[in-house]
Amino acid sequence: MKIEIKRKEIKDSGALVIKIGYTEMSNIFKESIFCVTSQYGWDYDVWFFSDENVIVTKGYRPIGMSVPEEIKKSFTKGGDVKSFIKEIKEYYKEKAWL
Repeated sequence: MKIEIKRKEIKDSGALVIKIGYTEMSNIFKESIFCVTSQYGWDYDVWFFSDENVIVTKGYRPIGMSVPEEIKKSFTKGGDVKSFIKEIKEYYKEKAWL
């Protein structure tokens, strides 16, 4: 059973929030212990990376900033979560959004 959290808790966290579609990057993000629901049912699963101050949301109605296509392509075939988070942080730091 997953632990349900509120969308507002994620938005108020101050972390970099990244969104991924339901079918994307399933090879990296498999099972989560947190989820968010709404009046429509399950919205998305949530992964917290507190040491990096990053939250990843993945599902039908995720929230956050999109993953750039070049990063998606490089992790489609494989990779690990740590290098994905590192690339995302570098990308958004370079774009001065952090």
